[in-house]
Amino acid sequence: MLKALLAGQVVVLDDLGRLQVTLQGKCYTAELMAEKDFSPAAMIRSHRIIFRPEKGLKSSVAEGIALKRISSEVMK
Repeated sequence: MLKALLAGQVVVLDDLGRLQVTLQGKCYTAELMAEKDFSPAAMIRSHRIIFRPEKGLKSSVAEGIALKRISSEVMK
């Protein structure tokens, strides 16, 4: 799974969902990018692993959740 994510591939987890790495980059001018010492890796500002659940998982979780209000006195 790690090798696939590092290679930029989407990892499919049967009946659960998908994992994907996303990158966020900086904007550079074309002149700066044309310089010899410019590194494309310098453009990467941050990364995340995104999980997209399957519809069946989302609906199962939604059906199984019961919300209860907790009074403020209990939290003291």
